[in-house]
Amino acid sequence: MKIAPKELDLDSVNTFRFDYDNLFSAFLEDDAKAFAAVELRSNKKSFKLVLVGELTTEGIHTNDYGHSIGIVLEDAQDAKMLEELSNLFALTMTEVPKDFEIKPVLRNGTLYLKMKEKNGKYVANCDISINPKNPKKGLERGQPVHVEVDIKAYLNFKSKIAGFYFPIISIKTKLDGPPPKKAKKLSQ
Repeated sequence: MKIAPKELDLDSVNTFRFDYDNLFSAFLEDDAKAFAAVELRSNKKSFKLVLVGELTTEGIHTNDYGHSIGIVLEDAQDAKMLEELSNLFALTMTEVPKDFEIKPVLRNGTLYLKMKEKNGKYVANCDISINPKNPKKGLERGQPVHVEVDIKAYLNFKSKIAGFYFPIISIKTKLDGPPPKKAKKLSQ
């Protein structure tokens, strides 16, 4: 199921259940297990979000957490729903200690989306070629995009933060005309 954030029914979204005690015990035994994530579901079914917006990053942003793009959502109702989802997350995460910081979904109006990599290539599909070795090339600040993403809630025991991240499934940059018959892999 693919939906815009404003179409989400918060009452149907799974409560964010982490088995905190077991996950924390595993982290204490092996600090490589510091990160835990769960996929969000609606009425027990997997769903993807379809986002429409404008890039706020020049190319693909890189930092200690990996590669990402930033977008400002075109529809204010989509942004509002994601903020409401973040508030619901904060309210239902009762098993997580109070010293965890819950990161906001939007930072200064920008939603950051994760560019997953595998074997030195991006795994998302895109209608233009983008390479992790040259992340600043291909996408431009202010460029309109349609992006399909997963949505996952996470805990990071090492940094004591929690929130959401959005792994990108596909990016469409050519918005006039029909979609590409077959999307290209981001790295070629």
